[in-house]
Amino acid sequence: MRRLRQLAERTPARRERYVDLLRAVAIGMVVAGHWGVTVITRDAAGRPTGHSALGDLPWAYPLTWAAQVLPVFFLVGGFANAASLTASRARGGDATGWLIDRSARLVPPTTVMLLVLAAGAGGAYLWGAGEARIRTVVWFATIPLWFLVPYLAVVVLTPPAHALHRRFGLAVPVALAGLVALGDLGRLTGPGVLAWGSYLAGWLAVHQLGFAWYDAHAAAGARSAPPGGRPAASADGPRHPLPTSRPAAVALLAGGIDAVLLLTVVGPYPVAMLNVPGQRLDNASQTKTWHCSP
Repeated sequence: MRRLRQLAERTPARRERYVDLLRAVAIGMVVAGHWGVTVITRDAAGRPTGHSALGDLPWAYPLTWAAQVLPVFFLVGGFANAASLTASRARGGDATGWLIDRSARLVPPTTVMLLVLAAGAGGAYLWGAGEARIRTVVWFATIPLWFLVPYLAVVVLTPPAHALHRRFGLAVPVALAGLVALGDLGRLTGPGVLAWGSYLAGWLAVHQLGFAWYDAHAAAGARSAPPGGRPAASADGPRHPLPTSRPAAVALLAGGIDAVLLLTVVGPYPVAMLNVPGQRLDNASQTKTWHCSP
């Protein structure tokens, strides 16, 4: 606790603490969600196997609306990446240097985890554990890492995506959402090629909203900065802030809930936001998980 208190005291006053709270809650939800939804059992031969508990718990499907926190990761990531890129450019840095520095923050902890798993798997093999059991354990331990692939992709695309945001603002996530809708139309009716890239477009749309959120934060910091103080904004000022007033928040929340209800109860999408074996569609994937019978 003392170490945490020291870190909190060193944090600049202009830092948005709510972003850190969302990041911590999202990480905790990912860990708790994977632990809670995974059922580890043994098959008839006594070998460990696992499956999702959601298939046996239809009443829990609406709970996945709160448990699907990956959009929070990308929203917070957009805010943090915009803040970091803006600060880097204010210091005279370029996009390449920023990208190397930003990516390096993800690589070391991931590498350590993979090395520990590799050492554990090697030790288990020498101890006499079966290869199938080792593969199962390593697979379940590394499942949460899948999101690093799309997240690294949006980090790489941050410089050009941020440039588009500076020019077109909220029109960019709207256009990306349109690509997702077009991809889902391809999933449902064909051609399936329309769905290619819609997965990344969805996360990019949320990431772009993070840029707009940072603009709102930077604008507020610029207004509250004392005379001669350094505002938390980019050199040319925030251009496309996300509406953050209470009425706007209530309207966005009500609109989002209504849209989810229409798409899942009336529309073709399943209620569960996580993959459930046997569902006609998978909300967390860009591919169709069922085939129509002739």
